[in-house]
Amino acid sequence: MSCNWAEFEKSIQKEADVVTLEAARIVLELSGVLRKYKGKFIIGRDFRAAIEKHGVGGVYPVLFETAARKFNWGFADGLPNLPRIQLFAGFTLRLLTRYGDTPRPDTFYADAFIRAFPAMLNEVRDGAEQTWDTSHGTLSSAFKARVFPVFGHMMGIVHLERPPSAHYDAPLIITATRLLREFVRVHV
Repeated sequence: MSCNWAEFEKSIQKEADVVTLEAARIVLELSGVLRKYKGKFIIGRDFRAAIEKHGVGGVYPVLFETAARKFNWGFADGLPNLPRIQLFAGFTLRLLTRYGDTPRPDTFYADAFIRAFPAMLNEVRDGAEQTWDTSHGTLSSAFKARVFPVFGHMMGIVHLERPPSAHYDAPLIITATRLLREFVRVHV
């Protein structure tokens, strides 16, 4: 995704202005890499031990597991609370390992997810806070917003692309990265 950095940098006043920065800090804290001590961030003991034992690369599995299991993917998206999207992360990783080598729209993955777990449409209906979209549309939007920009991009397992001339709601094109193929092994 391209960005006009000069314009972007002017608008940053606090951490919350950059959702990915805030998300990264939360994951680092949840995983024990960072902790606050007397109002300042310091490197956590767990991180130091992991570095000594496995080297710098040894911390990625801890960050990945924390991002997948403990971090709330929907913390800033304003969409309905649908935690099972995150609970089924293994299925999504399976989709990405199977189809991710070919660039595909995010709607491809959202539709596959909904076909695999149609009962989730009932969760959207039962907890419907928003009535401006169908259950399918709401679930699809939540899936696409949480899985790719929040989890996948933050962990470096997907590349996101939207053609520069595309409308803001045009599908993101998703491609799995080499890191996904090297790090994630799905056994069926």
